[in-house]
Amino acid sequence: MLTETSIEGQPINREIWLEQCVEHIKRLREEGIPMLGLIWWPLLDQIDWDGALLHRVGKVHEVGLFNLKRTHDGTLERKSTPLIKLFKQYVDGGEEAVGSLGEISYPSPEATDEQLPPIGDWMQPALVTDQAVLAQLTTQIGTNLKNLSAGKTAGNGNGKGNGNTAAAALNLANLLQAPVKGRLADPAPGLGAELSAAATEQIEKYTEGPNTASAPASTSATARSERRDTDRYGIVVFSHLRWGFVWQRPQQFLSRFAKKHPILFIEEPFFDLKEGQPPDIQYHRVMPNVTVMCPHLAPSWNRHPDLIGKLREWSHQAIEHMNEDSDGIFDRPLLWYYSPMDSAWSLGHFDNRGIVYDCMDELSQFTGAPKQLVAMEARLMENADIVFTGGFELGEKKRKQHDNVHTFGCGVEFEHFNKCAEAGTMIPPDIDFMARPILGWFGVVDERVDYAMVGEMARTKPEWSFAMVGPVVKVDPNLLPHSPNLFWMGGRDYQQLPAYVAAFDICMMPFAMNASTQYINPTKGLEYMATGKPIISTPVKDVVRQWSDIVHIVRNGDEFVGCADHVLKHRDHARLNKGLELARNSSWENTVKNMQNLIKEAISKPERRSNRKITPLTEAELSYQYQHTQGS
Repeated sequence: MLTETSIEGQPINREIWLEQCVEHIKRLREEGIPMLGLIWWPLLDQIDWDGALLHRVGKVHEVGLFNLKRTHDGTLERKSTPLIKLFKQYVDGGEEAVGSLGEISYPSPEATDEQLPPIGDWMQPALVTDQAVLAQLTTQIGTNLKNLSAGKTAGNGNGKGNGNTAAAALNLANLLQAPVKGRLADPAPGLGAELSAAATEQIEKYTEGPNTASAPASTSATARSERRDTDRYGIVVFSHLRWGFVWQRPQQFLSRFAKKHPILFIEEPFFDLKEGQPPDIQYHRVMPNVTVMCPHLAPSWNRHPDLIGKLREWSHQAIEHMNEDSDGIFDRPLLWYYSPMDSAWSLGHFDNRGIVYDCMDELSQFTGAPKQLVAMEARLMENADIVFTGGFELGEKKRKQHDNVHTFGCGVEFEHFNKCAEAGTMIPPDIDFMARPILGWFGVVDERVDYAMVGEMARTKPEWSFAMVGPVVKVDPNLLPHSPNLFWMGGRDYQQLPAYVAAFDICMMPFAMNASTQYINPTKGLEYMATGKPIISTPVKDVVRQWSDIVHIVRNGDEFVGCADHVLKHRDHARLNKGLELARNSSWENTVKNMQNLIKEAISKPERRSNRKITPLTEAELSYQYQHTQGS
């Protein structure tokens, strides 16, 4: 059995931790280690867990399958977490996630410590077909797992545990419900168990002599190698968007890919060191299975002729660093691009099992886009095995350039954003003081936002409040309009957004109708829908195409104000409920599952594009000046 204490943090981090535990169990079973279950601790969040329970300050640590939420009267109420669904899937799925146990490796007779036998000396399994022994094993395992499933444990509630252990009977009893030929019988399914006389007799019968077991060569190593080619591999991501900037499409996708694949996320360099300081290559473990690599350099490196070579060198070192503890899973990683400009110096220089281009925006139409971007994107698409786009309009355009383009727009963490409808959600004081009604926005404020229109609306309706939650980028803050009722609040953490939206009466999408919004498919659309709040938007093509029966569409500031006035007086419950239902059925998990299947299909083809020889660009073809890619 594997017993583990949950990590603390966001649900996605804990889901990755749980899936990694199950994956480790699967790999051990492939090696013949009779892993028969997983026990999760604890069932409920813990109070004052960080002080060995020696002080009482009432801090809730989110580590349980059920969260404890403090209500207005101070009592703690149990709330289900998304982990419960995943945990139950594993419990009900039996061998589906952990694989069958086709052979068992036993400790060598030289191991004197029954509890900790030397792994390197384990014997290879021999075959046992004694049905009596198998029946005995089946009965014992079945009884143990039934007790675990019913929550029965041998603990008495004393000591560190509090008796609320959740036992995950990853129902391996099914493994032995029918007679199985070639199964090695272990009367007590643990690593320290002694073999029964019947099992010992069978072992000696099928080996050259006592204690020297042999068996047909295992094919598990071959199976693992084949599966790694298409299922278990590392992913190297080249991104113009920084992991810690705004939690959006790359983070939503990759945090879920990280449940199955370790991620190396390579950011564009910072030119922020003093002249004369050596380059500083930093690694940050930002969540389980995701490592960010970012070079910090002096400004003079921006035009240094050695920069391109150094970027490759540092990236190779980062891949080797990731390979040290990953059993060679980064030997031939999947290359994943968000920035076509990074493909200029990297394509053709890294061994890979496939190339993905996730085109989330038409970056060439953003303010400050490098002039080489269009040519670099064309070269990237020529060598990519599969292209994803963030919107339908964008997908139609890219299909003219590539034969394997798939549109995956928005997803949403429904439970997260629906928190704003819960009675216990506390509205932050920096928005709660505003006069009602509040028309709100969250997201990056850049050239895609019609901030002039927002300013005009604020002047038109001085009795209303306009709350703009999000960082201001690529726009001079001095050019933003200002009114006593217009609040530019700056960025807020993703985890805090539902609390801010709880104060909104209307969710705004006041996009400017310009080149930068021609192909956008705003993620915030479904996020707004999950809150159950009315939404008003300007006529962005993908918004009109997908959600015109849910989102109110307006063309200018006057129509925006008129629509908002109507919505505040007449709540359209049918429209709101339709939005809630759409958001509930639009999970990021389903999107990622579909993407994984498409990637597997694309990189399994011998004639895949990335399998051809990719001719690297020469140093003469590369600019010595590093140009950042402008993005969302």
